[in-house]
Amino acid sequence: MADDFLTQVHFTGESGCVKFVPNPFKGNICVTCSKEIFKHYKSSIESKEVLMKALEYTQSMDKLGSVIIPSDEVTKVGGLYLGGYRPSINRQFLQSQHITHILNAAAGLVNFFGPKYE
Repeated sequence: MADDFLTQVHFTGESGCVKFVPNPFKGNICVTCSKEIFKHYKSSIESKEVLMKALEYTQSMDKLGSVIIPSDEVTKVGGLYLGGYRPSINRQFLQSQHITHILNAAAGLVNFFGPKYE
């Protein structure tokens, strides 16, 4: 598998598992060690397809997004997060993190969120 694809994901290696074997029901969890794919070594991911399925599963369940720049509780300034549509419709998360704007970079989804988000 091309290493350039693997550089897009951070792997910690903390599981110590030598081969990520995806759970058929939770594609981001290994059946061997019961750890998330991100806790494996880069070398334990055998194909691009395995990684893609794990990422798809992770994104479909992700309601908070990934932190790029954390929110500041002292100044109440929102952070920068990256994620799918689920975090952008999670009002409790948006309010708790002081997020006031959402950038939709998905082609073909103009006005996807409706007037209450304008």
